Amino acid sequence: MSRARWAIFAYHTVILSVWYRRLLGSDLLALPRVAALNLHGSLLPAYRGRAPVNWVLVNGERRTGVTLHHMACEADAGDIIAQQAIDIEPDDTAFTLYKRMVKIGVALLLDASPGVNMIRAVTHPYPGTFVGDGTGRLFLWAGAVLPDIGNGAAPGTLLEILPSQGITVATGEGALLLRRVQSAGVAEEPADVWALRRGMRPGVRLTEGA
Repeated sequence: MSRARWAIFAYHTVILSVWYRRLLGSDLLALPRVAALNLHGSLLPAYRGRAPVNWVLVNGERRTGVTLHHMACEADAGDIIAQQAIDIEPDDTAFTLYKRMVKIGVALLLDASPGVNMIRAVTHPYPGTFVGDGTGRLFLWAGAVLPDIGNGAAPGTLLEILPSQGITVATGEGALLLRRVQSAGVAEEPADVWALRRGMRPGVRLTEGA
């Protein structure tokens, strides 16, 4: 399965499903030691099932959001871990709303789950964890937790570029030191080299440089 279509990351510790359209069986859901999690594009329990981004627009909703929840054998029925609401603008299309929801979903994951464990769980030889989508996708190959770094920045914000070490990125509690990353279609490289080559500065969102 290609990276572009690989939607479920599993390696004993955790399974993470991101807007995946098929139900997983109980045998697969029982594999991870920590949890089997799904990121869904609505404020559950509203708009369970497929195409929630489309249906909120069809029904004229003014607000939707993203939900991180435990997976169960029934679609989008597991216990909710975290949610983030988003207002629907009058001129939103499914595409513009989806783009904003992807960014919110990334922030929600960084805030509510141990980001470095996700990186460790699916690094080489597995397909890798990533943020962003399409040509803006950024794979995260190596990192470490920095729990004692206090900051008021939103999750996913670049905090500092550390030559020969990597880059620090804000999370819900503390920060991550990202050591190696890879933009879509190019070679893996040190995270600090990646950031400097793109002219990134502290304060920007990580996905803006991908």
